[in-house]
Amino acid sequence: MNKVKFLAIGAVMVAAAVPAYAQVAEPVGLSVRVGTFLPSEQAARNISRAWFAAGAQYVVSDTTPFSRPGYRTEFAVSLDYTARNNYRQLPLLVNYIGHLSDRLSYSAGVGFAFTQTPAAGGTMDKTRFAYAIGAAYDLQTTGRFPLFIEGRFMGNEKSELNGIGLFLGIRL
Repeated sequence: MNKVKFLAIGAVMVAAAVPAYAQVAEPVGLSVRVGTFLPSEQAARNISRAWFAAGAQYVVSDTTPFSRPGYRTEFAVSLDYTARNNYRQLPLLVNYIGHLSDRLSYSAGVGFAFTQTPAAGGTMDKTRFAYAIGAAYDLQTTGRFPLFIEGRFMGNEKSELNGIGLFLGIRL
């Protein structure tokens, strides 16, 4: 039931962003996404198999030395959030994005995450190394509302915070 609630909240957030985007004529390089996080470690899955997840990504540079005809690359900064009970992470990553076609892209990012995990008698807050590897597919490439789906493995120095994020997003 909680998974349905999180997906419904995510759908409402994406739908709320669509009318605001209609006022913008030019893309600004920002994308927002909402979805679910599926932890890979048993200790975290015992809390819940699906956690709330959301994120944003901003393209810093859309031309790099690696671009060539039919293949475009970008550098971006992303900030994500996943949480359930006493587990939380807020990874801030620098990402390399390669566009294989008009619709399909992949990404790899590294950075750090502000984390909270259960500890004896409470919780522990700590900044840890984080990374992500993912792929996205643009459901719509033209018009004012370019939607995409994305899957990414989100890794963390603390193994309980490793898992797969599944997202629906919009590019602004």
